[in-house]
Amino acid sequence: MKTKFLAALLGLLLAMHDLKAWNPLSIAATYRQQDDSLRKKKKVADQKKKTDDTYEKNEYPTYVEDRYNQLCTRLQINRIIDGYTDKRSYEPGDTVKLYMNVSNTLIHHTFYINDVLMNKKDSITTFAYPQSPAAVKPWENYGYEITCRYVIPATMPSGMYNLGNVIFFTVKSKTKDADITIVYPSNTEEAYNNAGGKSLYDFNSNGAKASCVSFQRPLSNFILSEVQQHSYPFMKWLKQLNGYSIQYILDSDLDHYSEIANTKLLVVIGHSEYWTKQARLNFDRFVNLGNDAAILSGNSMCWQVRYDHNGTRLTCHKNFSADSLVPHNLRTTMWTDTALNYSVLKSIGCDWTYGGYGMHANYHGNFGYTILLPNSPLLEGTGLAYHDQLACQSYEYDATLFSGFSHQGDPVVDSMALGFCKVEMLGYDFGNSASLTKYTPRCFGTFVIFKKIPGSGIVVNAGFNTFTGKTPSYGEGGICGPDSVKIRQLTLNIFSKLLNKQNVFANPNMCTVAGIKENKFSSNFARLLLYPNPGKGEFSVNTTLESSLNEPRLELYDCFGRLADSRHVEKDKISKINLSHITAGTYIYILYDGSEMITRGKLIIMQ
Repeated sequence: MKTKFLAALLGLLLAMHDLKAWNPLSIAATYRQQDDSLRKKKKVADQKKKTDDTYEKNEYPTYVEDRYNQLCTRLQINRIIDGYTDKRSYEPGDTVKLYMNVSNTLIHHTFYINDVLMNKKDSITTFAYPQSPAAVKPWENYGYEITCRYVIPATMPSGMYNLGNVIFFTVKSKTKDADITIVYPSNTEEAYNNAGGKSLYDFNSNGAKASCVSFQRPLSNFILSEVQQHSYPFMKWLKQLNGYSIQYILDSDLDHYSEIANTKLLVVIGHSEYWTKQARLNFDRFVNLGNDAAILSGNSMCWQVRYDHNGTRLTCHKNFSADSLVPHNLRTTMWTDTALNYSVLKSIGCDWTYGGYGMHANYHGNFGYTILLPNSPLLEGTGLAYHDQLACQSYEYDATLFSGFSHQGDPVVDSMALGFCKVEMLGYDFGNSASLTKYTPRCFGTFVIFKKIPGSGIVVNAGFNTFTGKTPSYGEGGICGPDSVKIRQLTLNIFSKLLNKQNVFANPNMCTVAGIKENKFSSNFARLLLYPNPGKGEFSVNTTLESSLNEPRLELYDCFGRLADSRHVEKDKISKINLSHITAGTYIYILYDGSEMITRGKLIIMQ
């Protein structure tokens, strides 16, 4: 470190002595002198502004600074080339380690920290010098030295921040109780990132793809120009949206349930392709405990990944056999692999293997979703009618299960196979003829709304990966496309109705599973059905408060929606049941009478 510093300092002094003509300040002065016409125009404008009450005395220095910055940009000097941080997400008060590579040696230089709208929010003044990546496997260990440390102000709001629009980090909420939590797809970003020569893909790697890549490396031009565009237009729009309490987290934060436990609505955006098992368990736990989620993403939950080297690296072999050093259910392959035994359909109602590519190649669709439920509360204010097209060009789609096609040629949701309490399909599109999809020779994208079981939350899944942005290589997407106004109205409807627990179904009284009806809950049963609560071992079930029961049945679900116990109970009496075989935790119980749901509640089983 000391040797590099001295060498850089010596180089700077020699440059200042021998090449005075290339001193940036001298160049700036010369540039200004040569720009006579512009200076005269500025002077005239300033004289006019002196009579204006809004005139500020510091406008001319700002003008000089802007001209100097323009010059530096032209000469490619005094700027950040690339860099990274020691982590990707922080809380207010945390210390950020910054690793910067700059165009030329800078002493006591000020770098600005910007929000997603490029508004300056803070600054860092430091010494910085050019750096080069490591010679060996830079995709796993990039090798920059620490440039400086930055303490995040205690008052900095949750959001996405950057230095020079090339180094990015996220500030989380200290209280973690915002109404809406946005999950930024940082795993997908890193999987496609080929900084250092390799990514998790062959198409942009030097040679074969890697199976492990580091979060501690710069974001490549491909990420900045393509992958970030799936999400950043939406986040810029959110920044200007009033009336909502919003916090931001990354994929890795989903491994900690405390990050989302106190929020009301979880929103997954962009291209959320890579998930750890713990993140999926926490997502399912959140929904099954009665909270709502919106998947404004496509190609979602496609691959299982894990974090290695203290969370600084992302591992995905994309091959079950190649990842042989971990248990079968943790191997980094597609979530649809039956060996993982964790269906994506049960979590978000759609998956990519039933969808496939859209604009990617051989597209045969309608350049958007064909609307099936114009009376859906989510479409209020959009003006969309039956079989209208909602323009949302996408290059990857997710789709749900179909039982067949209607007389109009529209796919019909297979509600029995999904097993959800309620499910509706708002619209669909055709994709290409990719052979790997399960609906070959046609593939689909579907927009679904569903509720797993009575008492669980609602999940809205848009099913395409340009809802919150665009893909420059394949054209404009959802919020950036020709129907951006309708997409924004649809998004506001999702937010307001889910946050206010309003109906989001076109047919709210219809339940789609095995004829089960979701009836109004009996307040008597809600109080006295199952006790003691909390309890352990033996419990009492009281069915005496409802004399009309014929075939009462009690079902118990864990917080991940898995059936833990099912049994018939005696009607019109207080009976005992033994649950000592069930692991301690929080459960949802549901009392049915035949196929009709009577009531439900939460049961805490202690050790």
